[in-house]
Amino acid sequence: MFALYLLVYKYKSKLSMPFQKKHKLGALPFNEEPFDKSPLCVRVREGVKDKLKTIPNWQERLRNLIDELIEDNDNCQ
Repeated sequence: MFALYLLVYKYKSKLSMPFQKKHKLGALPFNEEPFDKSPLCVRVREGVKDKLKTIPNWQERLRNLIDELIEDNDNCQ
């Protein structure tokens, strides 16, 4: 019985996360400001999504374009 318990314990420990929560190592954010938790969804014409994904760093470039659009709109008002 003890051997079965030990086997299950070893199996579960392999499935657990490799790092504990709030550890010092790990992924760091790419930007200084955190992203909004809910994504912005936009419908585009057919084929645009596939072409967009071929552009290197397209997400960051699109974020910058959106920021510029907002600044232009603020300057016009």
